[in-house]
Amino acid sequence: MKNNLIFIGMPAVGKSTVGIVVAKRLGMNFIDADLLIQEQEKKLLREIIAEVGQDGFLKIENQVNAELETENSVISPGGSVIYCKDAMKHYKEIGTIVYLKASYQTIKKRIHNPKKRGVVLRKGQSFRDLYNERVPYFEKYADITVCEDGCRIEDTIENVLNAVAEYRRQQKKQKKKKYRKNYGAKCRKSTKHTGKRTEDAKQQKKLDT
Repeated sequence: MKNNLIFIGMPAVGKSTVGIVVAKRLGMNFIDADLLIQEQEKKLLREIIAEVGQDGFLKIENQVNAELETENSVISPGGSVIYCKDAMKHYKEIGTIVYLKASYQTIKKRIHNPKKRGVVLRKGQSFRDLYNERVPYFEKYADITVCEDGCRIEDTIENVLNAVAEYRRQQKKQKKKKYRKNYGAKCRKSTKHTGKRTEDAKQQKKLDT
């Protein structure tokens, strides 16, 4: 079931925008995990956060993402999903994680007011602090990284498609190599065993004569 694509990255990198087009181009389904959270809780994200706080929201986010069972889907979770250990472990098991990377300068050009965009910052935390905090998590979980700096949305989509195709080719090659290696080892073992039996048979024949 590792045929899903999971997009991670900062707000404004286009996880949903790019994800929808990639899903269409590859004949896959598209799932917005934030919408699943709203559907479960019957509230908007900002209402959930206002009610249970950031830590409470992360628990819900972790649960919803970790329990998502799907195949042949492009999944766009919220940017904070990288704090959710169970969810990220699950995503690593069911798919390939694509990190849409953009510099802080690129993101700032796209987001003039993080709060209006729904970005939750802790007391005393700046948007730059949040960016610096999240980047190591994105890099840790990514199977594929696609940089958006200097790219139009159309360029990013093509770059993602090319990167995914190349990643899948490499994965197939590795599996084939592993299979051949294991199969070859079994053959050598079998041949060795057959050779021993032949020698035993020769010795037995000498004794018989």
